[in-house]
Amino acid sequence: MSQALPELVRKYRTVSPTELKQAILRDYNKDISDSAVRMFIVRNPEVFKPLEKEMIGEDSKQIEVNEAIFQNGTFNSLNSIKKWNIEKTGLVSGEYQKGNVDAIKRICKGVFYLKDPATKKLTECHVPNWTLKHPDRLTLEQAQEFVATVHKAKSGTKQYRIAVRDFFLSREHITLKTTEMSGLMPKIGKWKHVYVERADIDKILAYVKERNYTAFVADLTMFKLATRSTATLTEFLHKKLRLEEGYHLIEVTDKGFHRTGRQTFDKVIPDDLLKELENCWNMHGENAFDGLDEQVLRDLNKEAYRQFLTGESLELGLAEPNHFWRHQFGQHMLRATNWNYSVVAYLGSWKDEKMLKEVYGAPTSALLREWGMQYVPKI
Repeated sequence: MSQALPELVRKYRTVSPTELKQAILRDYNKDISDSAVRMFIVRNPEVFKPLEKEMIGEDSKQIEVNEAIFQNGTFNSLNSIKKWNIEKTGLVSGEYQKGNVDAIKRICKGVFYLKDPATKKLTECHVPNWTLKHPDRLTLEQAQEFVATVHKAKSGTKQYRIAVRDFFLSREHITLKTTEMSGLMPKIGKWKHVYVERADIDKILAYVKERNYTAFVADLTMFKLATRSTATLTEFLHKKLRLEEGYHLIEVTDKGFHRTGRQTFDKVIPDDLLKELENCWNMHGENAFDGLDEQVLRDLNKEAYRQFLTGESLELGLAEPNHFWRHQFGQHMLRATNWNYSVVAYLGSWKDEKMLKEVYGAPTSALLREWGMQYVPKI
């Protein structure tokens, strides 16, 4: 291996033990385990570290894009990606940023994946007639084309849209509107009037509870506290629960405006929700929602929405199956507080009232007329 491996690394431009194992079998007809290859590389850093740096340097300088820039750590060393990673350090978790970088990498390659609803197996798909893109030169139009293709294939585009907005903010210092990512995406504010009656909310929750108790508690948490799904599934740790002046509180780190990264908010836990959360902590340990997959939650919610919702309410539920609950928090809490936007924005952790009014809870025309009849005669 001391002679063959360096040659194979240069020939196939990879230090992946799995790929090198296959190369040895192909070129030398020797079946060596990938663990043996890995250990040999680890034990000979004086040989392989310079080779890896040499490849990354050469691949980074390529003007015409080839597959090599997506291997061996080269992608993270490219100027725009490296700058982006440095800027996000400390603002978001490493895992979250890696997900965004991987999304941009897939866009540059023109590759996405479709999950079979029955077998859950992933199928690799390619954007037709796509040429490899360099992230330093990726255009908004190319990103839009990719997102539109994924959308037409009936696959989720949220991860790609979030990644593109954040990437272009870093690379170009421009803030993209949600709708700039694709004309196929819902117009901002499309769901601002969607209010689901509490009786139907209860039916949806009961449907989910019957099939998956933990998913039911996750939905109830999002409805009662307006937390987003990712924060809900990761932030409700028992050690974070505290009692202050007779009120149970929990500190939740949730998505903030994409310029500032994730933000931390205190959430007041009502007694009915606390009871359900305690059950989940007893079942799962420290994390109330340990083991609950976000996609499973989406799919189960969609089942329930199809059973009990129609019209725009159903459209919202199918388009944003987990985020649906944040919308309903806004609608129900505004009615509970007699449309006190300041209180609801605070409780729901909206940065200001503007987003709450424009996206989650615009007053109805009937209510505006009622207010007009009540207050206009007084001036």
